[in-house]
Amino acid sequence: MKRHITEVMNTSSVGLYMIDLPLPLPGFSYQITSWLLQDRELGRNYLVDIGPASTVPALEKSLSTLGVEELDYVLLTHIHLDHAGGIGHLVKIFPGTRIVVPFRGRKHLIDPSKLWEGSLKTLGEMVLTFGEMIAVAEDDILKNNISIDGLEVWDTPGHASHHQSFLYKCGDKNILFPGEAAGVMLNRDMLPRWQENMNMTGCPEPEPPVPSVPDVLYMYPASPPVFDLEIARRSLSSLMERSSSLICYSHYGYSRYPSMLLKLHMEQLTLWEEIISGILKSDNDHEAVVEKALKILLASDGFLSCYQLFNEEMKEKESFFIRNSILGFVGFLKEKN
Repeated sequence: MKRHITEVMNTSSVGLYMIDLPLPLPGFSYQITSWLLQDRELGRNYLVDIGPASTVPALEKSLSTLGVEELDYVLLTHIHLDHAGGIGHLVKIFPGTRIVVPFRGRKHLIDPSKLWEGSLKTLGEMVLTFGEMIAVAEDDILKNNISIDGLEVWDTPGHASHHQSFLYKCGDKNILFPGEAAGVMLNRDMLPRWQENMNMTGCPEPEPPVPSVPDVLYMYPASPPVFDLEIARRSLSSLMERSSSLICYSHYGYSRYPSMLLKLHMEQLTLWEEIISGILKSDNDHEAVVEKALKILLASDGFLSCYQLFNEEMKEKESFFIRNSILGFVGFLKEKN
């Protein structure tokens, strides 16, 4: 079980652990995470995003390994199944846990039926592996005007219309949890976990695309088919305005260079917009545009260069999500024009 727990910070005042939530799907052993944040000065345990329902047993075991007997707060960035699907199961294990969730997502925790149906429509049979959500009691959810010592909560829509991010200040550390408002990434320290899915024989370890951010190998936008690029940019700008010493992603890992990484992701959004806009000028067929964009982006976006090292199963998984992100840009640009 310890191989699914990454100790990122462990001091007298704060403990921070990344917990892997493996799924029995190709490429999903190290894809979804939850973050345990322990404020030892206040004696509080926070869990940021908790994964799908089917991974709650693994999450419970990891928390037990870390000596966690109770959770004070669960902080949900958004209510997609891979981030919040297990919440109903988790509060049964840790009664008394208070849930911080975006206002527009609250109703889906109380009655998850529409969310389940929408997820099936969007992601198909993959959702069945996530496991079905069960409802939580309305009293378990914190109301508006949340005031928790050390915690800043603000809206960061884009990836989802109801998305929010968190900044936790503990001692001299400012820890940023952007959910998917800053895209998805692969941290260099996590590379050994992905190497079983990579064609590394005889190849040197890949170098970071940008030397000034040496701990990030791979990154792309989290822009699903219903996406507004301008709203996403404003949310990303709001992340950039916060001073942070560490940024912790839901997918997958962390970086000690948050300011530079967020700036580079803003530039990446512009690159994708320019490339996909150019394709749309000569081709209006959705499928053709997506395939052309995928080919050009893989060749021109340095943060996608690591893709070429993946094995076929990993490429299939990653290309599914990259295509999904391209579709978000296509929909936005067509609507705009």
